[in-house]
Amino acid sequence: LRHKGTRVLPLPLLLEVPLWQRLYAATEPEQKHAALLVFERVDTGAPLLVANFHLDAAGTNVHRGQQLRFVCDALAADQRVRAAAGARVAALACGDTNSFSFRRALASRALRAMLRPLQTECGLVDVGAAEDRDNHFFKRAREPKLGQRIAVFFGQFGVDFPCRYDVVCTNLPVVAHGQVEAADSDHDIVWVAIDWGDCESPRSSRASAAE
Repeated sequence: LRHKGTRVLPLPLLLEVPLWQRLYAATEPEQKHAALLVFERVDTGAPLLVANFHLDAAGTNVHRGQQLRFVCDALAADQRVRAAAGARVAALACGDTNSFSFRRALASRALRAMLRPLQTECGLVDVGAAEDRDNHFFKRAREPKLGQRIAVFFGQFGVDFPCRYDVVCTNLPVVAHGQVEAADSDHDIVWVAIDWGDCESPRSSRASAAE
């Protein structure tokens, strides 16, 4: 792959951090960003669009859904431009959703709702949806704030509220995927192997269409 460009997107800003969330998050709203990256295959010039995001820890799942929708709209717009130029648009979106609820079933439901625009607007499938494995664990937190220290303390006694925060979504065939425990982080490392296969260049696609 060859890197062709990066665009940084400021995400919708939280108006105010609730008092109780200041135990583990910043006291003032933080400006979060997403990166939209463009790569191309060295052999064919076929493009790969990548969206990488880290949504707010503060606020609600509704707010985080609005942030991800902003990312989705930008990615979908890039896909439409390249598709109009005759390119077959491979795409991947990945990042930390911070989709949380004390009830795991509600957290999973919120995550599915959050990711739905990526599927309907961009054609990207959530690679880990079937297994729905937890990959964030409060008991492994390393941040110094009081909220994280309380979580670590209770984690010693088996009390935790694990969720699936980190996701990879793509429209490419998936060969394998999984996660690796990271002892020095409250997140597991999520990985995916994709099969891009043979892909003709945008130029040859336009030539074929013209014929």
